[in-house]
Amino acid sequence: MRGLRAWAAGLPGWWPAVLGLLLGLLAGAGHALWADREYAAEASVVVTADDPAQAVGFAQSYGRLATGDAVLRTAQTDAGVPAGTLRTRVRAGTSPDAPVIGITGTGPRPQDAARAAGAVARALVAHTESAGEATGVRVVPLTEAALPTAAASPVPWLSVALGGCAGAVAGGAAVLARGGGPRPSRPRGAFGRGGPVLVTPVLGTVVSAAVAGPGPAPVGELTGAPAGTSPAGPGCGAAPE
Repeated sequence: MRGLRAWAAGLPGWWPAVLGLLLGLLAGAGHALWADREYAAEASVVVTADDPAQAVGFAQSYGRLATGDAVLRTAQTDAGVPAGTLRTRVRAGTSPDAPVIGITGTGPRPQDAARAAGAVARALVAHTESAGEATGVRVVPLTEAALPTAAASPVPWLSVALGGCAGAVAGGAAVLARGGGPRPSRPRGAFGRGGPVLVTPVLGTVVSAAVAGPGPAPVGELTGAPAGTSPAGPGCGAAPE
């Protein structure tokens, strides 16, 4: 145990960030390999009318109707799942410039996704037929839902990237919590005798004295005067001969 602690203490301070990045990449790769696959297929219908602006307006309204209870109850038999399940598997989108409604179906298998999208598109066409006789606006199929060839999620590169980012963030937080690792200590006496050098002008002469040195410095070292001579000079407290 001591050997392991000594080995860990000798590592650089940023090692948790590297370890977190590697673990995050492994976790992301595992998610990409073993997570449940979801496939997506899209069918579309187009709204036709004598007035193009009217067609676009009806497309916006019918797009909200596509995921409503009435259409889903009509589509549930064709889709092979209850209306409540079908609600979680389909979504509809419209364009502000074109009278087109896109219906996207999802499922654990390619055929489930295509079946859900196609069933809702056909149910929407059938549901709006009666209203079309009065308004002159019709909804007709535009494209059929094709079997998807690849899963919509998870996306392998995205899973690995997100895992790596999450691991790096967690490792960086660990580095900050540890204070960035041990700081190297400064050897004693690196700046002179026992500490930093204090530069002080004394009597017009710049001299250096060690702070907290091993002992008092001689008078001559501080003033530049010969040893045994009064720093104040004759006449300043010195006895006359």
